[in-house]
Amino acid sequence: EQGMWHQVIDRPESYAEFSATAMIAASYKKAIRAGWLPAAAYKPAVDRAWKAILMRTGTDGTVMDVCESTGKQTSLQAYLDRVAVWGKDPRGGAMAMLGLADA
Repeated sequence: EQGMWHQVIDRPESYAEFSATAMIAASYKKAIRAGWLPAAAYKPAVDRAWKAILMRTGTDGTVMDVCESTGKQTSLQAYLDRVAVWGKDPRGGAMAMLGLADA
């Protein structure tokens, strides 16, 4: 609804996560452009995602709710316990730029 995907995609109790949203929206956008996904069905999700990303990006480069970088976890709870970064995060910022690169 608000344009964000969750830190654990299929778990609504996890938080709405910045980098997952940016990566998924960028993938949808590229797939629409390539003709793999119908624009009528997927472009509204892309538009909502980018609006949400912009709302969570500060003019100074800070981002809100980027999941801390981690490797493979041993349990669902370990994924749910990962910290949400508020501040400058090169990885999160790069994911936002990925979607804007061919805007």
